[in-house]
Amino acid sequence: MFQPDLPSGNVTGVLHLNRQSLRFVGGGHTEELSAEHLEVEWSAAEQAVYFLDPERPDWRLRTLDQRVFNVPVFPQLAELRDQLGRERGQREVRRSLRLTLYFALGFVLLATGFSWATGRMVEALAARMPPEWESEIGAEMLTELLAQNPAGGYTNQEAELTRLAAPLVAVLPPGHAEVRFHLVQESDPNAFALPGGDVVVTTGLLALTDQPGEILGVLAHELAHVSRHHHARQLLSGVGSFTLFGVFLGGRGGLSGLLAESSGMVVIQGFSRQFETEADDAGWDFLLAAKIDPRGLPSALAKLQVAEAAGQAGKRRGPAALRSHPDTTWRVQRLTRRGARLAANREFLPLTNAWPRLPEP
Repeated sequence: MFQPDLPSGNVTGVLHLNRQSLRFVGGGHTEELSAEHLEVEWSAAEQAVYFLDPERPDWRLRTLDQRVFNVPVFPQLAELRDQLGRERGQREVRRSLRLTLYFALGFVLLATGFSWATGRMVEALAARMPPEWESEIGAEMLTELLAQNPAGGYTNQEAELTRLAAPLVAVLPPGHAEVRFHLVQESDPNAFALPGGDVVVTTGLLALTDQPGEILGVLAHELAHVSRHHHARQLLSGVGSFTLFGVFLGGRGGLSGLLAESSGMVVIQGFSRQFETEADDAGWDFLLAAKIDPRGLPSALAKLQVAEAAGQAGKRRGPAALRSHPDTTWRVQRLTRRGARLAANREFLPLTNAWPRLPEP
C-alpha cells in the first residue's frame, strides 16, 4: 500500500476482497474501502494491478499477484481482465503479422539472392565457353538453317551487306569471331546471329527496310546477342539449379558434357525479354560507337511490328531460329524515347555504301 502519511511511504500486507469492500491488513495498518467507488488500473510496465479510491487520491494499493483477476466479486477486475485480453489478442495479431512480414521479406531476399547467384553462375559458365565451341555450335545451326532456307544466288548482296556493316563490325568487343553474312530466301522479315559470328538475314528483311540505318540497327541487335553469349546463357538458364551448380563446380568438362547433350536446344524459339533488352541496349551502344544513328533500330522494329500485324511475319515458316522475337511494342516505345534524348547536334557517319538490292523475281 502507498500512502504519504506512512513512515516509509508504503507498507506491505494482505488483501481481502469481497462483494462489498477491499480490505488491506499489514504493517500494523488496516484499511477498508467500499467496492462501489473502487477503481482498478493496470500497469504494463510493472505488470501490476492498482486499486484506487477517487475520494482519497493520495492512496494507492498495488499487487503483483495476477491471480487477483480470478476473484469474481469485483466487476472492475472482470472489465480490466477483458480489456487486457483484447489488447493481448491485438498484440498477438500484430506479432503474427510482423512474423509473416519478416518471413515473406526473408523469402523474397533469399529468392532474389538465389536468382542473382544463379544469374552470375550462368554468366560465368557462358564466359568459359571456348570460341571454338561456339563456332562449332554455330556451324551446326547454320547447316540446319541453310538446309531449309537456301542461300545461293545472293553473293553480290552479301558482299554489299558486309561493306555496309563494316563500321559496325569494327567496334565489336576485342576477340570477336569473324562476322559472315548470309542472305536466305525467306519472305518473313528477320535476322539471326549465330554463335561463332555467322549472321543470317532474310530477303524479307531487306524488302521491308529501306534505310541503311534500319538494317544496321537490326544487325547491331543480333550481334549483341552473340557478344553477350545469350545463346549459351539461354541454354544454361533452362537447366535445373542442381545441374547448374554441378556444371559450375565441375569446370569445363561439365560444361562440355552439358553442351554436347543439349546442343540442339540452342536453336530456340526466342530469347527472354531480359536478353532482348540487353541486346537492344548493347546494340544501341555499338551503333553509337560506330557513329551510326541508332534510331534506325526502333524504326526497323516498328516496321517489323506492322508486318507482323499484317500477317507478313511470324507465319511459323522456316527454322525455329528465324522466329526469334517476341512482341515488339514495348521495345519500340522504349528505344524511341531513348532516341528522343539524343543531342540534336550529334554527328553520324553518312551511309553511302550500296544498298543490297534484291534481284528482280
